[in-house]
Amino acid sequence: MKPVRVPRCLIGGGCGTAPVLSMLHHLADFGDTQPTHLIFGATHEDELFSADEIAALREALPQLGVTLSVWRPGPAWTGFSGTPAEAFSAYLRSAIEAPDVYVCGPPKQLDAITQVARKHAIPAVQTIAERVFQT
Repeated sequence: MKPVRVPRCLIGGGCGTAPVLSMLHHLADFGDTQPTHLIFGATHEDELFSADEIAALREALPQLGVTLSVWRPGPAWTGFSGTPAEAFSAYLRSAIEAPDVYVCGPPKQLDAITQVARKHAIPAVQTIAERVFQT
């Protein structure tokens, strides 16, 4: 019997970015081939960091899709404009099947992502969230 290969979506922003990038490095270390999508959110485009790291991960994980999401972009921004939750909703509209969702970040972001997942009928068992509290 062949193992089921459900796609996964990893979502991080701000303080939740490091854990998500760590998961991607782990997948790269093991040569994982499962379809994976990263949504990295920031308020302004100058807060998007790790561009070189993400590029290296894309080389190591050819099945990795990436959406950089900026909530309040400047006029030169050409990527996705909106919150990580809005980027996740856009991703799900074109997804063939419901992904396993891994999200890490501030409580408001996690709540918004969870609402999007429920709206798109993703079972709670397929959503793993880690709240990162900011002080």
